[in-house]
Amino acid sequence: MAKRTTAKKAEQAELITIQSIVWVCMYVAVAATLYYLMKEPEDPVPTPLDPRMGFARLAALVVSIAGALLGIPRVLSRGAGPGLFGMAVLFNIIIACFWILRFALAP
Repeated sequence: MAKRTTAKKAEQAELITIQSIVWVCMYVAVAATLYYLMKEPEDPVPTPLDPRMGFARLAALVVSIAGALLGIPRVLSRGAGPGLFGMAVLFNIIIACFWILRFALAP
């Protein structure tokens, strides 16, 4: 009985850790995306990016991919569970797709 309780507590701690990491990834990706989109010049003429904008763009891509890759196996194996964990994974996927298309289509 003690082994079951310990295993259940370890599984619960792992679940909380994964969920926390996915949520933080989503918040960072959204913040970096908003920063980039607010600072982006409006003219269609390509201009070199300042280092902060380049970092925000790369950070949004990397963090959203990391959040999606951590969350997808959890959602597929055990479901989203209570709360909005599934939505956090979905937003990470959406932001990752946005940035992948942005890198592929924009110079």
